[in-house]
Amino acid sequence: MDRRTLAIASLFGLLLLTFVLLALPSRSRGQTVTEPSAPPGPRLAMLAGPTIVPVMIRLSGGDFEMGCADNDANCWADEKPRHRVTLPSFSLSGHLVAVSEYQACVAAGACPTPQGAGEYFNWEAAGRERHPINGVDWSAATDYCAWLGKRLPTEAELEFAMRNGRNDAIYPWGDGDAPPANFANLADESAKRVFPFWKILEGYDDGYVGTSPVCSFDRDAFGLCDMSGNVWEWTADWYDPNYYAASPAQNPKGPDSGLTRVLRGGSWQSAPVDDRASRRLNRPPVDSYYDVGFRCAGD
Repeated sequence: MDRRTLAIASLFGLLLLTFVLLALPSRSRGQTVTEPSAPPGPRLAMLAGPTIVPVMIRLSGGDFEMGCADNDANCWADEKPRHRVTLPSFSLSGHLVAVSEYQACVAAGACPTPQGAGEYFNWEAAGRERHPINGVDWSAATDYCAWLGKRLPTEAELEFAMRNGRNDAIYPWGDGDAPPANFANLADESAKRVFPFWKILEGYDDGYVGTSPVCSFDRDAFGLCDMSGNVWEWTADWYDPNYYAASPAQNPKGPDSGLTRVLRGGSWQSAPVDDRASRRLNRPPVDSYYDVGFRCAGD
């Protein structure tokens, strides 16, 4: 083969290789994205590196039983009475808001700088760009969602999503004392090796002490990540321990006023009793915590 023919063949081969690479899905080129229709998979990465792909997942809504499950012996008084709630369709962020996402809002002047410093705060912590943002109060979380044209989810929306169709289950994963492997970042055997006196989910080991990068664990049937554990999530609702007795059946949005806001979902340091699907935590909206973050919702 003469040099001219060899050069043409080499050029053709290079063009063919380029075409094949461009035709591959982004996942094959080092990027992974979350599509709502994709099945759950272990330790899902949102995107190589610190950047996160924002994905809003639409939930069709419907009826569900909100509050303490009938077979749950550990319910608090504010989780009762159990009551039927109907929600219209809504959307939730597929993942907790990550540090890198919140950084963009701060850079734009739309969000305040997170407060708090220490080992378990993620802001400006090296290598934690893909961890959930924490150390943000309720107003900062609201500001971020508004910057995106979104809002914080209601308490009812988060419980609906967390239950994932398991109306009668005690925990988001069912009634068992420990979740299946790769389920979530919870207080477990890893945590007990550092904090030996903690109450944990015995026999479960997620490999993390502190927060984990968003979507490090299996997505649920809705395509959502971290609906249980990692960090507690701010909701839009004011807290009232007696609200369930007067809650409307259609799309409840909490009382009109209060002193504290509701948080849902548990965190990496939550005792098993706080991992239950009906658990309601409440904290002052002006405070910020290393075990609290948020995700956004839309209508």
